[in-house]
Amino acid sequence: MKRTRTRFGRQTLIASMLLGSLLAAARPHGQRWKPDIPNVWDEAALADWATPLAGLNRRPTHISAKEYYSLRVESLRTYPVYFPGREPSGYWEMLQRIGPKPLIEPKELQTEADWIEAGRRVFDEADHLHLRTFDPSFVAAARSVDTYKQAGVEPLPDGTVFGSRWVPTEHGVALSFGNCNNCHLLYKSDGTRVPGAPSFAETSQTRNPKYRNPTIIPVQFANHVVIGAAPFRMGDEPIGMWLYRAYGVPWRQDDVHERAKAIEKPEYEALVAMIVRGGGVPRWSGSLFYPAKMPDLIGIKDRRYIDHTGTHLHRGIGDLMRYAALISFADAADYGQHHLLGESTRRVQARLSDEALFALALYLYSLEPPPNPNPVDERTGAGQKIFAREGMSQVPHSAAVHQQQADARAGIRCPVGRAGKPGHPPIVGGNGSGACPHDAEGHRLLQGSFAQRRVVPGALPARRIGGEPRRDVRPGPAEGHACAGRLEAARFSDSRDQRS
Repeated sequence: MKRTRTRFGRQTLIASMLLGSLLAAARPHGQRWKPDIPNVWDEAALADWATPLAGLNRRPTHISAKEYYSLRVESLRTYPVYFPGREPSGYWEMLQRIGPKPLIEPKELQTEADWIEAGRRVFDEADHLHLRTFDPSFVAAARSVDTYKQAGVEPLPDGTVFGSRWVPTEHGVALSFGNCNNCHLLYKSDGTRVPGAPSFAETSQTRNPKYRNPTIIPVQFANHVVIGAAPFRMGDEPIGMWLYRAYGVPWRQDDVHERAKAIEKPEYEALVAMIVRGGGVPRWSGSLFYPAKMPDLIGIKDRRYIDHTGTHLHRGIGDLMRYAALISFADAADYGQHHLLGESTRRVQARLSDEALFALALYLYSLEPPPNPNPVDERTGAGQKIFAREGMSQVPHSAAVHQQQADARAGIRCPVGRAGKPGHPPIVGGNGSGACPHDAEGHRLLQGSFAQRRVVPGALPARRIGGEPRRDVRPGPAEGHACAGRLEAARFSDSRDQRS
């Protein structure tokens, strides 16, 4: 009898332990994931967020939290514009009757995966609020095959037009343009989609990309918006004054951007075309004459600065949310005593919700590089040896981060423009995510990278990352060629493992 009770007790204990384990394993799946969403426009976080401007030694001034949160929340779903002849049957009629729908619904998001998927929708569908247009001529142009034939534009593999969106609103269907994905969604020449990579990474100096948007620039001019979709509608001034307000550096003597005041539309369009063909972007507060490379967002979670030229700190997800808000609807264009906006310039009076920006940032953090298409061969092996010899084999991706830190500590920023100096791009990811030097050009790049003159005195010790004293070594042509091969082979796979 005693033995039976003992056996029964043991079985009960085992059953209890198994049941407890099952309940513990099941509990997380039944619980709602509650993210800690930071306030986007937090004045304490904004205080030292932007890096100081060279020649002014002041940080840009931001709008107040009160002003930011007084902007109405505008967060609507958008739908792709199809290439003429590729639109599904009944699609246009569906857009007319569906009405406005919320971009995301936070109350319906149960798991972290749900939030990331919501962020993907924000990335794909959020539009430039100040570029929406109901103009019948633009709507008709977006649906006309002649628009695309004249521009030499091809449809994307799914039959849609790159960058254009339809927005069902209370007032009808508006034509608009993607916010994030017009700059940070690459369609390679074979149709491969790479979210987070610069949209013009496969551009050519001699021809336009086949996947581009022929209607966005006319709409920008009509809406008085500087190309690059800054969050302002410029006043009734000549285009040259728009450009000076976008790019001028009034605290700099002999500012090259004084020339912008005399630029007219044909020259402006030609300048923009050259910038885009080079893989750059004519961004607000940048420079028409010294444009920045369009940054790669893949791997941004591990970078300490935001933007190709390191304009802002990246201390966590709140800073990435903040930056998306700044460039989309919250810039001020105030730099110390210098106020660049005209009296008739108007900022967009709407914003995305904090929840939408959090979901977007979470999605960007989740992006992984695509598979590496480059072979590992004798040339890449030789390049690997050079990397090891020069102390660069540990974290090639973070060499740019160290240089950004050195520049920031030395007060070096933007000798020609407001938004940063010609930058030091991450080595890994270069070939697949922007204009990348090859062979002879890569050799010249690496000469500068290895030379001691690239180290800013007093900012970082004149020592290599690996700890050995830096030598004034410049690789020969063969070494430069091998190292360029190493960069190509490293561009995707190393960024998965080497974190700064």
